[in-house]
Amino acid sequence: LTPAIGPQGHVPHAAEACLACICRTDPPTPNAAQPELDAASIRQALEGSLRRLRTTYIDLYQLHWPNRYAPLWGARQYDLAAAQSWPKVADMEEQVATIGELIKEGKIRYWGLSNETTFGVCRMVEIAKRLGVPPPISIQNDFSLCYRYFEGEWPAGDARLDPGPDQHILEGKGAGCL
Repeated sequence: LTPAIGPQGHVPHAAEACLACICRTDPPTPNAAQPELDAASIRQALEGSLRRLRTTYIDLYQLHWPNRYAPLWGARQYDLAAAQSWPKVADMEEQVATIGELIKEGKIRYWGLSNETTFGVCRMVEIAKRLGVPPPISIQNDFSLCYRYFEGEWPAGDARLDPGPDQHILEGKGAGCL
């Protein structure tokens, strides 16, 4: 997984250089979009990753960090002043539509979310359903023995999405949580 953060972009490039040496038949290649998360930035980040990885598609593409204020990293209270002072908020519909285009173009196979709130996941899934885009298949959130907030928050969101009998929006081991 190439993270969206790192000392001046060096970490993603180093990881991608190592992965580029692996034959394409080896394990799937996950990747993450850079922080801006508007359509142009998502496409630019993806094209750069495809070029550095010397591949034509990414198996799992993560939208890494919401591009809006969200109470993360231990903050449990929503701070309205912080939300209102956020400099630029990318449109979730634009993000999902861009992901749908990239899937149709064959540049990504699946997508997921990282460091996203239950609200953000539910909103993205609702938009994906409305636009006819496959929903995210994974979420990678802050979770540890000491910080288990997401464990209690997620089931309410999953139930609210009403995916149908015996289905969860984020399928797989740990309900799709990485």
